[in-house]
Amino acid sequence: MSFGPDDTDQTIAQACWNVFEPVIRENPAPWLWMYKHWRYLPDGEEDQYPSYARKNEKFDEVRERVGI
Repeated sequence: MSFGPDDTDQTIAQACWNVFEPVIRENPAPWLWMYKHWRYLPDGEEDQYPSYARKNEKFDEVRERVGI
């Protein structure tokens, strides 16, 4: 995939998803495993996430470091 200077975050994300979605639909098990394994629970949104979502201090540290 290649992107130009006029591509936005949204168009890049959509282009990536357009490639990944057919593969995921064909074999969803690895995607579902990753989703559950790398789940994340933001502060104050516990009721919006599945019961297996957990806080991840290392992820929070990275998020703070990069300013997300």
